[in-house]
Amino acid sequence: MTKSYKPKKHLFLSELYPPTIGGSCTMFAGRFENERNIVVLTKEIPNSSSFDEAQSYCIVRKKMSYDGPNGFEWWGMVKRFVLAAIPIIRKHKVQVIQCARPIPEGIAGLILSVVLRKKLVINYHGEDISVFQRYKVERFLLKKMLEKAHLNLFNSSYTKSIADDLTTKKVQQAIIHPGFSPEKLQNNCYEGSHYKEKNLNILTVGRFQCRKGQDHVIHAMAKIVQFFPKVHYTMIGSEQGGTENWSHHLRQLAKDLDLEENVSILEDVADEHMLYFYKNCDVFVMPNRKDGDDVEGFGIVFIEAGFCGKPVIGGLVGGSVDAIENEVTGYLVDGENVDEIASKIKEILKDKKLAGDLGRRGYQRSLNFTHKALCVKYKNELGKRNL
Repeated sequence: MTKSYKPKKHLFLSELYPPTIGGSCTMFAGRFENERNIVVLTKEIPNSSSFDEAQSYCIVRKKMSYDGPNGFEWWGMVKRFVLAAIPIIRKHKVQVIQCARPIPEGIAGLILSVVLRKKLVINYHGEDISVFQRYKVERFLLKKMLEKAHLNLFNSSYTKSIADDLTTKKVQQAIIHPGFSPEKLQNNCYEGSHYKEKNLNILTVGRFQCRKGQDHVIHAMAKIVQFFPKVHYTMIGSEQGGTENWSHHLRQLAKDLDLEENVSILEDVADEHMLYFYKNCDVFVMPNRKDGDDVEGFGIVFIEAGFCGKPVIGGLVGGSVDAIENEVTGYLVDGENVDEIASKIKEILKDKKLAGDLGRRGYQRSLNFTHKALCVKYKNELGKRNL
């Protein structure tokens, strides 16, 4: 960061923000922790006042809805962001508009940037580009945002590669990976006894969503139990933002394969309970795959598992290739190949030394992904551009 740099006042536009559950929500809240030069404009949700009051920055919540014209429902959100943002920008003397996603927030940010002559920063997460680039209008707008923004922030090299295909112009860009909070994984408040002694335990943490690959782990379990009869697979997640009825599909699949005793599904486990599950698993597995245009943007859960000293297995597509160092902190596999998934899980379960070595290296690598470490990188990227 240049010595002459002075932090600018930012307005951050985001439909979703804590206490709403979600990886990107948590990422931004961690990035802005103890920040004072930012105002967050987000959607009004119930029971948010206690969270809002605990922050060092101002959070403004407004009613918002996707009520734009058919096929362009996001335009309703764009209008509401623009109308709500103008008085906030004037009141707080905002200099930089920052957007959680390109659509709808980025479009609103682009309008505000042009009309009010403010600098613009846009964040990208993978699926927000891969899905919208299929449509002519949205693709045109994505290209304009990339070219007009004073800084484009990508959550992985995969996300950046998609954006690179949209324009031939040189754009201002940087990769800032999602981060995690070590403090949330250092205190075990869970008083239950989910895991049984002498079991070998496999864990997945993530939304109940097709691209996460929980179904293929269940299929792999049918092969793994032949070698490890007491192996148990636990899936922790939420239906929010996931594939419709996916948890029901997973339960039915376990039943059909006669694996009900070897498979558990837990919904909406609190953050303060996660250490128990990470610490008591033998291997963390999320063999993410491409589901149409839906791809894993990064996968912070791989980093959290590594912080807890656990070997990890993830898919070869999307941002997980940034989260996992293949054959160093774990393995990258073809998320469509059940045999390969089963083989790598068995390899780790039968070799404690291998599991320990992968886990130790995963812990060391995870220290580069704390909110504190990534916040320094984030501020350096802003400072380079006087944002």
